[in-house]
Amino acid sequence: MRVLASTAGTSTWVVLPEGCTANDAANCPDLRGGQFITNASSTWKFDNFYDLALESNLGNTASGAFGFDRIGLDWQGSGGPVLDHQLVAGIATQDFYLGLFGLTPRPTNFSDFNDPQPSFMQTLQNRSLIPSLSWSYTAGARYS
Repeated sequence: MRVLASTAGTSTWVVLPEGCTANDAANCPDLRGGQFITNASSTWKFDNFYDLALESNLGNTASGAFGFDRIGLDWQGSGGPVLDHQLVAGIATQDFYLGLFGLTPRPTNFSDFNDPQPSFMQTLQNRSLIPSLSWSYTAGARYS
């Protein structure tokens, strides 16, 4: 899956097949970063449908199919970190055209504050795979 880094998001969002309709271009799945086929994942565990809430102040009221799955960074088999039981939201809305990878270390709470689900970033730190929750982003060419 190809996703955008989200400085406001706490979880990973991926586009479901329902995100492309008959009215979309034939290459819609590729344009949207690939499609997450839930029944093709042996580690996917559906939880429930919840509001996406990101950018709700702009009128976005879509919901996502939230669950847990194995998430890895970089290309499969490249040696990047892979974590089990990570929060994933399958989206079909076109309010968010590409999926997102949340960089915010804040946990996600579904129904109350008694069972927070740690973010990918927090899990990396908890497992001593990164030294801190700090990150940076350089827009443009890194050689300039």
